[in-house]
Amino acid sequence: MQAGTTEEWVVENWTNELHTFHIHQLHFRVLEVDGQRVAEPPLLDVVEVPYATAMGLHSKEGPVRPGRVRLRMTFPASLAGDIPFHCHLVDHEDNGMMGVLRIAKPGAAPRRQAVTPMAHMHGMQRASHD
Repeated sequence: MQAGTTEEWVVENWTNELHTFHIHQLHFRVLEVDGQRVAEPPLLDVVEVPYATAMGLHSKEGPVRPGRVRLRMTFPASLAGDIPFHCHLVDHEDNGMMGVLRIAKPGAAPRRQAVTPMAHMHGMQRASHD
């Protein structure tokens, strides 16, 4: 991503256990937890992502609804380079629930390449808010 941009991410947990999302070197605002707006979004660098909920085969949402948190973060120019993000539970991190974000310097064209997914735990959607 380009330094100086602000993004909203939705981090999803499709498992039946709690996960803790952590990103290095910056903080984010927690806007929603499981679709519920947070009245005064705190500034954090770690947030628990609720576990998935079984809905049943006849539910309009499907058999499983993932736990979700919506985050907003800004990537300042001073962070240009690579920063890691991961599940803060050591066993999960050690087993691949981690990735690296590449932040391009202002004016530099961002190199598009796949971000390493947090193995089988989280889905992420990004919406840029420049």
